[in-house]
Amino acid sequence: MFRGLWIDQSDYTWEAFPVLRFDFSSFALSEDLETYLNLLVHEQAEDHEITLPENISVYQAFRQLIRRLGKAQGPVVILIDEYDKPLIDVLENAERADHHQTVLKNFYTIIKASDEFLRFAFLIGVSKFARVGVFSGLNNLTDLSFDPRYANLLGWDQQELETNFHSYIQALAEAHDQTYAHTLEIIRERYKCE
Repeated sequence: MFRGLWIDQSDYTWEAFPVLRFDFSSFALSEDLETYLNLLVHEQAEDHEITLPENISVYQAFRQLIRRLGKAQGPVVILIDEYDKPLIDVLENAERADHHQTVLKNFYTIIKASDEFLRFAFLIGVSKFARVGVFSGLNNLTDLSFDPRYANLLGWDQQELETNFHSYIQALAEAHDQTYAHTLEIIRERYKCE
């Protein structure tokens, strides 16, 4: 994968860490969020050949999974994809949004409480919910969203944006009676495209 690049010729030593990957993209609006999280936690435990007690909460199971995996294999990496989907899906329903916010806050709090067993946690989403209390229990986050050092790590650069989304940008420009160039400038400013 890195053939011909600097890292291929370097003396860099790759370290392996156990990884827990949670993908919220498949969360269905009809599902109960705690039940869904419980399924994800138990699937990850199974993948790592860890047996968790069935009679504990999803939060206790998550804590035990991180702890056991960390003790057995070393510091754990947690990857959470689309962390915001369970909130975005229920924005129109205040009661359900509050419930999802509480469930996610409790879930993410386990990450902070398990810090001694973690290498790092990486959460990806399209929305920023810093002020809704979801992360109040996970207070040591570093937001990389607009850090130029990570601009090309995730998302799109200017060339990729124009290559992959040209027809959509053109349609957006026409829908708002703007030029293609002006629409690109608005996108660049709004999303800080590099």
